[in-house]
Amino acid sequence: MESRIKEPPSNSRRCRSRRPGSRGCRARRKFAFLENYRDTGLLHALLGVRTERELLTHPSLGFSWEGFAVEQIIRRLEADRDAYFYRTHGGAELDLLIFRGGKRHGFEMKYADAPTMTRSMWVALEDLRLDSLWVVYPGKRSYRLSERVATLPLATVSSFTL
Repeated sequence: MESRIKEPPSNSRRCRSRRPGSRGCRARRKFAFLENYRDTGLLHALLGVRTERELLTHPSLGFSWEGFAVEQIIRRLEADRDAYFYRTHGGAELDLLIFRGGKRHGFEMKYADAPTMTRSMWVALEDLRLDSLWVVYPGKRSYRLSERVATLPLATVSSFTL
């Protein structure tokens, strides 16, 4: 199988941080080294995961769920060419960054019952000057974590719009 790695436009690798000492960069998302791992079915096959029970106890569950959630958002928003991953040299990261209508929207995937704000989210809000940040999780209800941050249940992504 031939793998496809998409390179970002040359200007998208420049550091974008405005904080002194922070060296944050953005780049197109490359899941699990290659774009093919956005396909969680393929990932599960390569990991030898055959049943739901095996998946729920596998150490890669969070990684797999994150890839699935990101893929659902990218497809729903038709953002395949506008999807970026953000990480600072200090370790703070944002799972998905999408630019739409002159606004910056961030998405953080959390396989947790009740996600809360993390240091990475605060850094991304400040460094990227995000207009909104959505924390996608497997729960059932939406709620605000701060003025610009809200949770988004994965089950509601099919009706989600920016």
